[in-house]
Amino acid sequence: MVTASVTGSTITNAYAASTSSTTLIPINTATNTAGTAITLPNLPNSIVISPSGSTLYLGSASGIMAVALATNTVTTLPLNGSVISVSPDSNYLLVSDSVANDIYYYSIANGDVLYTAPGFTTSSNAYTPDSFINSWVSGTDWTSGFTSGLQLGLPGNATITLPYTASALDISAQGGLTYIAGTTPSQIDVRSTCNEAEVTPGLSATNPTLIKAIPNGTGAVATDSPSLDVVSTPGTLSGGCPVTTQSTIQSVNMGVHAFNARQVFMSPDGSRAWVISDLPEMIYLNLQSLSPVVIPYAGGVTAYSGGITLDGSQVYVGASDGTVHRLITASSSDVQQIPVGLKDANGNATVPNLVAVQPD
Repeated sequence: MVTASVTGSTITNAYAASTSSTTLIPINTATNTAGTAITLPNLPNSIVISPSGSTLYLGSASGIMAVALATNTVTTLPLNGSVISVSPDSNYLLVSDSVANDIYYYSIANGDVLYTAPGFTTSSNAYTPDSFINSWVSGTDWTSGFTSGLQLGLPGNATITLPYTASALDISAQGGLTYIAGTTPSQIDVRSTCNEAEVTPGLSATNPTLIKAIPNGTGAVATDSPSLDVVSTPGTLSGGCPVTTQSTIQSVNMGVHAFNARQVFMSPDGSRAWVISDLPEMIYLNLQSLSPVVIPYAGGVTAYSGGITLDGSQVYVGASDGTVHRLITASSSDVQQIPVGLKDANGNATVPNLVAVQPD
């Protein structure tokens, strides 16, 4: 496994919001105090920050909200739904609208929808590193598309039918392979991104739900309660299309009770896979030693969503006690609970169930 380290300190913001509040709270990662509240025009349902770190997007049933983080100004985009992801070049959004039952691929630069996939919704989308191809899953369907709006498939169709129900997917750091977690039957499928052909089909799994590619290109990790499944792939992939490089799988029991995974994310250097679940503790897997680590949350609370700083030293998660908990990687400990004071329309305290960390 090849890893890279980021030296020096990184001072950015974590952001906390709630699906029951029209307030967004920044938290400076140097002082770890809540800043001036940002008023939102709509109740949010999702939160994603662009890889460039310049814009935070909040999904809504009444218009996607774009927050320019340099000025904290909010703009409403002309489409509704949940923001699933932002492309690596920060130029495109994938939005899923559960009301209209549509998926939208939105060009941020042009301010319009490049294409609409009617009759579908999704909670999992990924892009190739060059942002040229995006892929999403919906039930037994897997769709890939170009940024031009022209869609890709086998043979020439936008969508292929998978022999299982897909729960999540991600694309390798090199872009050549797509990892899909599926159930009925349960498996992890590895496919060639360029033409969607199976490469390593049906890797054995119990009930994989979420999956995330390892940033250094050596595979992916899937949540599979009470374990994590580590898919290992050589860092150098075969050339041409399709990619033929094979992968293997190893399941690691995390030593905790059965859990429902809410989010999985990676340390930027690919050294750890972090899981937020319905347990009163953060769990992560050291990918170098395959050692599980459990970090109890102060007060026995549970967490909803969160993220990690670019240098990998701090993790921020929104918790059921109404605060954002700050975890330190080096000591594997919950060291601070930051009050954010989110309230609903009636002035009642509400939990920060939408938390994201600025990547730069």
